[in-house]
Order: sequence, then C-alpha cells, then structure tokens
Amino acid sequence: MFLGFFTAGIYYLYWFYSVNSEAAVASRDENAKPGLSLLAASLGAFLIVPLFWTHWTTAKRVGAATGRPAGLIANIVFSILLLPFAGVVYTWWLQGKMNRYARQQMMTGSAAVA
Repeated sequence: MFLGFFTAGIYYLYWFYSVNSEAAVASRDENAKPGLSLLAASLGAFLIVPLFWTHWTTAKRVGAATGRPAGLIANIVFSILLLPFAGVVYTWWLQGKMNRYARQQMMTGSAAVA
C-alpha cells in the first residue's frame, strides 16, 4: 500500500492498471480498456471528472469480477470521498476484494485458466 508513496505514485499507477486488467479478465468484460482507465487516473486528474469516474467504474468492474458488487454508499465513500487517500484506502478496499475472490477460487478449484 505504501509503495505508491515511496515511488512518488508510480506504483499506484501500475497497480491501477493491473487491477483493471485482472478485473476485466475475471469478469470477461470485453469492453474494458485498462490503458484508458490508467490515462483517466493520471492525466484525467487535470480535468477532475475523469479521475473520479475511472475510480468509480474500476470499483464496479472489481465488484462484477468478484461477484460482490459495491453498494452505492460504499462506492461513493471509497471512490469519491476518500479518493485523496487513494494510495491507502482505495487500494486496500479493492485489492482486498480481489484477494478474497482469488482465495475463494483457489479453495473451490474453479480458477479460470487464461
């Protein structure tokens, strides 16, 4: 979680691309574009709206991938209100969802082979 801080945000951008890519594969979302999400999370911050929108849609994509969609209130809190703390809170929330899903898939033996 703190690698984003020590690498001046570069690791956060790598993580953001990776979680979008993994969630797109897990949810079989052919329309997902992790590169475009990364662009909105980085340069889109200058326009403000794309930054919030991409974090919102990433949370929805992770929810679809894990079968545990984020509720409206949770998505508002984590994707909008706590976004200034994204390096800690947002990553903890989304990565935790992805990790629980991966452990569940390993335990049931139904992990999809890409």
